[in-house]
Amino acid sequence: SKRCWTEINLSIIVRNYQIYKNNLPENKKIMAVVKADAYGHGDIEVAAALQKEGVTDFAVATIDEAVKLRQSGIKGQILILGYTPVDKAEKLTEYDITQAIPDQYYAEKLSQKHLPVKVHFALDTGMNRIGLDADNPDYCDKIIRKYKDELNITGLFTHLCVADSDDKESKRFTKNQIEKFESVINKTADLNLPYNHCLNSASGLWHDCKKSVFARLGIVLYGLKPDYKNSLPQGITPGLSWYSVVSMVKQVHAGETIGYGRTFTASKEMKIATVCAGYA
Repeated sequence: SKRCWTEINLSIIVRNYQIYKNNLPENKKIMAVVKADAYGHGDIEVAAALQKEGVTDFAVATIDEAVKLRQSGIKGQILILGYTPVDKAEKLTEYDITQAIPDQYYAEKLSQKHLPVKVHFALDTGMNRIGLDADNPDYCDKIIRKYKDELNITGLFTHLCVADSDDKESKRFTKNQIEKFESVINKTADLNLPYNHCLNSASGLWHDCKKSVFARLGIVLYGLKPDYKNSLPQGITPGLSWYSVVSMVKQVHAGETIGYGRTFTASKEMKIATVCAGYA
């Protein structure tokens, strides 16, 4: 009955993890990013396979994804990188889930719940999406200290938004982001936060930050490049294969058009195949 389907090879995903890990400095841990159903590969299955390999830290996008992992038996740290409504704070503590803090206003609202929620403060080092303004490390330090007794702060993080680019300007920008991140880490060093992190899939391979405990391994885990120009370590391959079937083969003549909107015109006599890969 198969018409159009995908197959996910968990052994390939595990091998990608192992190869990537071998390309990191020895003291670097990996936080496996399994958001969006592990990029469509199956979050429970991927997380369980990696947990057997010793992975203890995972990142997701939503509280529903986090609870799903916890209910499936995944242990260790689960960090929600996205937004969670403050009225879900009880669920965060119930399932021992760590929440990203996008700004001081969210921190204030969450602290008013008077719950020991585990949190990582986001730092904005130049992506301008979420986070405390790392251009002002004194301000970041002040806000973080303000909530250190009201929330269970276990880490700080940022995202290096052009770490996958090899041009001179992108390298300069990434270096500057890392320096901003480290300046805040140094300011808060006496708090002994265990989980500070800034490296993503790309920067874990092509940049360095000694203050980053983790490399957050996302797209490369699944065998894909952060940017099509990148060259991945040898042996890293896609864990997903996509299959379909041919429903019809026919000849078309030069000048005939094909498809909705007649978007293709045959320039010569051609044999074409119709492949099942729709509708939704």
